[in-house]
Amino acid sequence: MNDEYIGGMKGTFGAMFDYAVNHCGLNGDEFLNMMICSGIAKQIEHTNPKFVAGRSGIELVRDIADEMNYDLKEDDRSVSTASRSKDYWCGWALIQYQNHSGLSFKQIHRLIKYEEMLNMYSKYHEMDITKLYDYLDERYQKIKSSLKQQRELSGMSQSALSEISGTSIRTLQAYEQGVKDIRKAQVQTVKKLAEGIGCEISDII
Repeated sequence: MNDEYIGGMKGTFGAMFDYAVNHCGLNGDEFLNMMICSGIAKQIEHTNPKFVAGRSGIELVRDIADEMNYDLKEDDRSVSTASRSKDYWCGWALIQYQNHSGLSFKQIHRLIKYEEMLNMYSKYHEMDITKLYDYLDERYQKIKSSLKQQRELSGMSQSALSEISGTSIRTLQAYEQGVKDIRKAQVQTVKKLAEGIGCEISDII
């Protein structure tokens, strides 16, 4: 996402999460999962102008609910544009980390749950955002260097990866369990596994 979009999206994402949690009664993890499952997360990752330039935070909450056929319960309290709740900070930080890391929102949600991020507010909200990047990058580095962890981070099942990569379930399980050394697999096999997951070859060997 380029600077033209990320500047405006920081406030939009903050307002979106603040509204979803504090005006619609949604759990933060529940709402983030709705955003992912609705397909709107993917549209934002791909900088579809309809979603990254043309919608307010409140409108995005409604778009996501509509896509999920969810009966959104909105309260009638006025929305203060001056307030900056913990949930506002979480949304503000999430869109910036997604832009910084290039990870999908699905991967980020598997990396850190919303409630855990909410608990980081007191420590990180007054720090430079790069401190949060450093923490999450380090956390990602610790879990990224294995086939199983990369597959789980992407949300893909063994059977789905087996089918898309042309690797048998038994072989895939052997790689994940360390029974077979994936570093000794044919280059084409490793390449197809990485492509199937959507990661680099270096992430799984």
